[in-house]
Amino acid sequence: MDIGFGMGESLLHMAANNPQNDYIGVEIHRAGVAQCLGGLVSEGLCNVRLIRADATTLLENHLPAACLDEVHVYFPDPWPNEYRDSERRIIRPKMVQLMTRLLRPGGVLRVATDVADYASHVEVVMKGFTAPGERYTWVQVDKETYAPLSKSRLRVRGLTKYEKRALDLKLTDTITEFLYRLESRKSEQQEV
Repeated sequence: MDIGFGMGESLLHMAANNPQNDYIGVEIHRAGVAQCLGGLVSEGLCNVRLIRADATTLLENHLPAACLDEVHVYFPDPWPNEYRDSERRIIRPKMVQLMTRLLRPGGVLRVATDVADYASHVEVVMKGFTAPGERYTWVQVDKETYAPLSKSRLRVRGLTKYEKRALDLKLTDTITEFLYRLESRKSEQQEV
């Protein structure tokens, strides 16, 4: 699942390069969904389903437990600012709890941002995340900070419209990418 796929460039790239995988793209903005749908049709891709919805509502109310292998969150809006609420950030305890429920054991969360404050925020949320009664924990498998357009061992997505714009306007000089895995808690592993 790619949450907040924007105009769909990275989603189209991943789907075209991994035809054996099925993808779900979630985006709230109609223009992004329409643009991505056009790309799916023009490239003849049949392994992507698009959902126009608020990700929180979708994850909370409409998906069964352990239904996903991966969740991707690429370049989310780095709230807060004076007009927006930090509770709308995608990476926050409530959303991580929902992802914990929806990912299969061994499932992966991929996050990329070009905002240093957001990268720090991701680490704080993920390191401090505990859900009462959960049998699983999040483990940071890898983290990489690299210059845009450079080779990255974590990059599975294509170049997004946002990345291109940030490069053109010289708004960023580094990207931080995270890879987290949902693993059984040690006590659970010992009981088995």
